[in-house]
Amino acid sequence: MDPDLEFYPLPLPEDAVYLWDLYVIPEERNRGVGSALMSARLQHARGAGFRRAWRVVDAGSRPVLRILQRSAGGGARIAGEVALLKVGRRRWATFHALEASRPVALE
Repeated sequence: MDPDLEFYPLPLPEDAVYLWDLYVIPEERNRGVGSALMSARLQHARGAGFRRAWRVVDAGSRPVLRILQRSAGGGARIAGEVALLKVGRRRWATFHALEASRPVALE
């Protein structure tokens, strides 16, 4: 996401939590660190009473999609898209929900 973004509306259902950025340094990638961190975050969210977790990710990032699938037990789904708009120095984002969520495809 753009660090200069001024506004980012994301309408979460009441039973959902937003899991902010997760970053694994390059030296530790492909060793299960990202999956372990995501699983721990999901476990904490469930313990706090949330049934769903949302993330904004780059749809072209296969490593991130793999982590989401592993940590969600294959149940990760795409709920919508974020559109970014830049006018001059200002930036906005909007969330466009899909009519029906779809599974994350790794192909």
